[in-house]
Amino acid sequence: MATTTTPSGACPAGACVTLDATHPIGPVTHAGSGINQGVEPSINDAADLRALATTMYRSAPPLRPDGSYNWTNWDIASSTGAQTTLVLSDMWTLTDSNGYRVTPWSNWSEYASWVRSTTANILASGRTVDYWDVYNEPGWHNYYSPADFAAETPDDLLQQFLVAYQAIKSVDPTAAIIGPSIGLWALHPLPPNTLTHEPDLTTFLDFAAAHGLQLAAVTWHDNGQTLADLNADFITTWALVRSLPGLGQPKMFLDEYGTPGNQPIPGWDVGYLAAITDAGISSASRSCWETCDAPDLDGLLTDNGQSTTSEYYIGLTYAQMSGQMVATSSSNNTMQALGSIDSSKRQMVALVGRAVAPSASNPAPPTSVRVNLVVPWNSPRVNVALSYEPSQPGAAVSGPIRTSPSNLTTQPDGAGNELVSFSIPNFADGAAYNVVATPSQ
Repeated sequence: MATTTTPSGACPAGACVTLDATHPIGPVTHAGSGINQGVEPSINDAADLRALATTMYRSAPPLRPDGSYNWTNWDIASSTGAQTTLVLSDMWTLTDSNGYRVTPWSNWSEYASWVRSTTANILASGRTVDYWDVYNEPGWHNYYSPADFAAETPDDLLQQFLVAYQAIKSVDPTAAIIGPSIGLWALHPLPPNTLTHEPDLTTFLDFAAAHGLQLAAVTWHDNGQTLADLNADFITTWALVRSLPGLGQPKMFLDEYGTPGNQPIPGWDVGYLAAITDAGISSASRSCWETCDAPDLDGLLTDNGQSTTSEYYIGLTYAQMSGQMVATSSSNNTMQALGSIDSSKRQMVALVGRAVAPSASNPAPPTSVRVNLVVPWNSPRVNVALSYEPSQPGAAVSGPIRTSPSNLTTQPDGAGNELVSFSIPNFADGAAYNVVATPSQ
């Protein structure tokens, strides 16, 4: 997390978290509000996507029985102003006599021709594709037949990316192409295994730089990681990209984040959003896991798309952030926070979460937490609206639960700013708190 000074004596026996609105770290971008699929035309998803300030929709249109593509969900997402990432590999449906997908390296000319015609047809349809993702989790065991998977190599997948890149660019030289969207973050070649034959990040980026591929973004999935590991992966990936000037200046996209166990837990969601913010990730999208075809916005709604979850309200608070993101610190790495300050609104918006156990089945005991807000207002009192989302994975909830505090007295922080502090005596593992602070009139 970005750091700032914690006021002396402000930390109780449990933990303390500080958000310093006098130290902005960059503009609010809502980079972590992307989703993978999860949109359904029979549900009012356009309104939800707007309310959640969704910045990225990553998907591909399904194929209709008549051979045409169904762009309905894509058009819903695009109509909200969200950027779009097209996963080209999801559209490659050429099959062999046994019903398995044909490997692109079986016939490079045929594959390149398909990429060119598909790109041209999409552009002719008038659909907006902001980013072209050549493949999703390349080399995964369920793409091709068992025999083809056994024979597949990382070199095949590197060549597939090159062929697709050149084919797309031949149709649209301005196309923004991203990759590799690997399923397992790794810096070194993976040992032989039965899960994937994908190239590691170093091998892929060395290949891209050697072939002059100008990636719009370096992309990967980081599922199953602790928050500390996620932060370490961000730092290492940035260093790797910057060591290869031939790549240009690509952005960083986290195509998927979260696990089936911790993604529905509000405290973990806050931790992910905090890590994404601090790392300067340009776009990050929630994983959809077992509900990729459900109208649930990747778990923000219940499976039927009719009811909101606690995660939905984390998203609403995140969407409410505006102006500048602020520096944060924590005395305990299981406590995470992110927040914004908007000088024009004279408003600070923050999320504070606790993430200890990686699933809701065995949570850690509650603990006492002190929250410190350093605000740039010369005001003797500050109104603090506080509410929380309990950890109830998958359950339908009607909204955050309001709790104390309210109109709080400020104290000088010794640097010409005001400090507001309050305690949360029984901060449950997996819970998250929403904070909105404004100066009293």
